[in-house]
Amino acid sequence: MTKTSTSFALEEAEELLKTLPFDCRYGTHLRGKHVSITVTIIPGAAEGKVTGMLYCHAFGHLRPDWNRIEVFLDYVSNVRLLKFDNLGAARFECDSPTGEERTFHLYAYSLVRDDIVVVPEEIMTSASGFESNPRKALPITVDKISLTKGLAASAQFKGGVLQLVFQTASDGAGWQVLFWLGTADGVNVATGRKGLLFSPTDRMWRTQWLGGVAMPREATSLRLVYWTVPPPGTGVR
Repeated sequence: MTKTSTSFALEEAEELLKTLPFDCRYGTHLRGKHVSITVTIIPGAAEGKVTGMLYCHAFGHLRPDWNRIEVFLDYVSNVRLLKFDNLGAARFECDSPTGEERTFHLYAYSLVRDDIVVVPEEIMTSASGFESNPRKALPITVDKISLTKGLAASAQFKGGVLQLVFQTASDGAGWQVLFWLGTADGVNVATGRKGLLFSPTDRMWRTQWLGGVAMPREATSLRLVYWTVPPPGTGVR
């Protein structure tokens, strides 16, 4: 195994997973030069739930560190961070769609990519925004990671409500912003999907999300990962 070969495997896995759709009834399978990607739907899930496994397999004797890739599952207007084990497998269980749309999507990015920029922002927490007993409002760092060029975000607490604002100068007609907010070790705090609207005052496309959150009591930092997705039915991912 060489470092170069392992890097090729991780890069190819990221590319295959970057915007991967699959039917939540059947899963999917992709095969590249260095890796294969398989989504298997596990039968016998509880009513109203979909249970499955995502497998990343490197060919030959390669043993990539799969945790260098972050993969998000977009399902039923929600987003979940998937956590790989040492063998490149990640289990998921989520709500089943109630309508005719059965397509889920995976989105991925490499933690070591040069074009991924982490922008830290310090905000004051709400005293009521934590699990269990409230605590004194304290500063907390939010590391913002945009997967869409030109898309910016800001965060602040207003009382007990977290406000996230996303904006871009690019044409956002019909486009939506997906986001995941959580701790560095993958604990979910908030997720969402919001459509971009044009703001005539500053000629920007903008949207905001407001919601109560329950952060782990010992949290001192959070990660906000966000990106845009095109209008439904356009065939663009």
